[in-house]
Amino acid sequence: MYKSKVTKTALIISSLLCASQGVAAPVNINNASFEDSFNSWDDAEPSSVSGVSYDGSKSAKLSGTGGRLGQDVSVIENTDYVLTAYVKGNGSVGVNDGSQTYSKGITGASDWTKATVSFNSGSNTTVEIYAKYKDAE
Repeated sequence: MYKSKVTKTALIISSLLCASQGVAAPVNINNASFEDSFNSWDDAEPSSVSGVSYDGSKSAKLSGTGGRLGQDVSVIENTDYVLTAYVKGNGSVGVNDGSQTYSKGITGASDWTKATVSFNSGSNTTVEIYAKYKDAE
């Protein structure tokens, strides 16, 4: 695994996975490790693709206020899920179901840190998974 020192001015996201608990079918996240740049992702500047990664050869780097990325994914109604992401730096990863947001904040992670977010899809068949930059406090 390639390791690199990251300043506290970025959030780097690699290898997102979303799977239901108790059901064998995982959620399909397109381009989950950013190998195809931001294809399938909505990204807001400042964002870029980085060669520093947890898995594969690339990751997403959000480097300032407003830096955000998201993707709508299909889910099964009234099902428990866990979103898993490997991150460095400062920010949050989460899920927005249109009426509620579930998130996990990360602060000062200098090495890859596993972030998990548990949520229930409720009556939704689509939710947005996202990551966003947060300035260090």
